[in-house]
Amino acid sequence: MTSVDVRTQSGEPDGTVELDETIFGIQPNVPVMHQVVTAQLAARRAGTQSTLTRAEVAGGGAKPWRQKGGKIVVIDRWDFPAPKTKDALAALGALGLEGRVLVVVAAGEEAVWKSFRNLQNVHMLLAQELNAYDVLCSDWVVFTRDTLPAAKAEPAAAPAEPIEEPTATPVDIAAADDAEDAE
Repeated sequence: MTSVDVRTQSGEPDGTVELDETIFGIQPNVPVMHQVVTAQLAARRAGTQSTLTRAEVAGGGAKPWRQKGGKIVVIDRWDFPAPKTKDALAALGALGLEGRVLVVVAAGEEAVWKSFRNLQNVHMLLAQELNAYDVLCSDWVVFTRDTLPAAKAEPAAAPAEPIEEPTATPVDIAAADDAEDAE
């Protein structure tokens, strides 16, 4: 299992947490991720598309920057006594997060939501709203211990019971009906 250091809001280490291999240790299926992101983006389009002609296209064939990686930070909890953007900015600075940051918050964390909502490069989602597009377009994803996804335990399989053979077949039922009619 892969482990990630858990930090406090001020950036000090606060233990480690094991990441579930079934979620964080898989090899990404790039074609499926492309389909999911394409579907998400297509669903929010207005339908007023326009394509560029050959004269309008700019750029070369070489990739201008490296591929983004999934950078994850896990903190113990957000400790905002009152909603203040200044405190949220200080927390991101203490954690050393730059660029586009996705903050995954739990339901009911209103002070956290209000603290981060005015920061330009910060996007917030509830844990149950986490999706592929928002993770892929972010440089950092910040979880708390409570919002860190874990694989759901599969329910224990019930013991298999032997299947009983039916005692009467459709032909037997028809024969029994004929016998009753004859009486």
